[in-house]
Amino acid sequence: MDIKETHKEIQMQKRHKEKKLRNLALQKSTDYMKDNNLDQFKELFNKKDELDDTEKKKFFEMKNELKKAYIGQYRILTTGWQTQKQEKLQGDKGQNKTAQYQKKHILDD
Repeated sequence: MDIKETHKEIQMQKRHKEKKLRNLALQKSTDYMKDNNLDQFKELFNKKDELDDTEKKKFFEMKNELKKAYIGQYRILTTGWQTQKQEKLQGDKGQNKTAQYQKKHILDD
């Protein structure tokens, strides 16, 4: 009985830590998008044909940073879902189900 309780406590601490890290990373990427970066990018995007070399360089740097922020948000949000799904599958029938699930959904990544 004690082993199960300690295992549950460890799992709860692990989930809490993961959730905290996800929220922190999500906040960081949303803060980047809020700091007028999106508006500046839209302005540059609307007149991208008229830009000179230095402005084009700035445009592509901003584009890459925004892309990283969006991808980071997506990964953060889906990582939590995947770990929960794996824990459910492991709780049902063990590692075999998790392996089958990963094989089925390998194309989704």
